[in-house]
Amino acid sequence: MNDLGESATASLSMFTPSHRWVKDSTKVILMSAPVSYVTLLNSFTHSWFDMKTINLKYETILDSIGSSEVYINAELIRSLMDLEIAILGDSKKLFLGGTFPGGAMTSLAAYTYKEEIGGLVSFSGFMLPGTEVRGEDFPTIYE
Repeated sequence: MNDLGESATASLSMFTPSHRWVKDSTKVILMSAPVSYVTLLNSFTHSWFDMKTINLKYETILDSIGSSEVYINAELIRSLMDLEIAILGDSKKLFLGGTFPGGAMTSLAAYTYKEEIGGLVSFSGFMLPGTEVRGEDFPTIYE
């Protein structure tokens, strides 16, 4: 899932044959956040939720973002997960990834999904309220 202000096409080059880092048999779906108003940027752009400030402290994050958009878009992502898992036949074959707010949304969608998925990659993401880590579902790597 995309970074603030970018559509999924910004990441498309990572999945072209010359740069492809996943197997040819791997299906890749690049989701774009809907276009909505972002207070921080004072404009309409691709964003999973409104960001009023860049100061995203966990304790006050709900005051810094459009929380209703978070939960509406998380449900949209989980609906797509349902469809893909029905095709794949196994939730462990599904992996999610995202950058910054897209990373936050992938974490929320993965950890609140009804089944365990194969994995999660979050670049510069953060945990949104309601994202409770269940046991040790996913190994975590920090740099």
